[in-house]
Amino acid sequence: MKKGKYFLIFAVVILSIIFLATMAHADWKIKGTVFNDKDCDLVKQAGEKGVKGATVNIVGPKFPFPGKNEITPGDGKYEFNTDHKPGSYTITVTPSSGWCVISPNPVTVNMVKHDINNVNFGASKIGVSPPSGCCP
Repeated sequence: MKKGKYFLIFAVVILSIIFLATMAHADWKIKGTVFNDKDCDLVKQAGEKGVKGATVNIVGPKFPFPGKNEITPGDGKYEFNTDHKPGSYTITVTPSSGWCVISPNPVTVNMVKHDINNVNFGASKIGVSPPSGCCP
């Protein structure tokens, strides 16, 4: 009988550790970069730097309308912590002055138990690059 009792205690301890490790992991983040899409292909590539000063807005279960805004720093990166709230989130970018967003905008993602990375937005300087420009 003692072996069964110890096994049960061992199993409870192991399951508790697994549960706590899972809960301690991340808060389910949505993150990406607003970047200078020099070749207008909508794919972030090496050498395509971030765009500073873009406003990234998110609306969803954790951030009811009007949502939450974040201004991109020099590397163009943004990140929103959803605090384990699953559901549909819409991300919209308003570019800084002199830029246009050429990627689909807004983008809606479905948050389900993990981080969502690389929700990236290509941007282009108005009337600059490439020679024909990417902006509509």
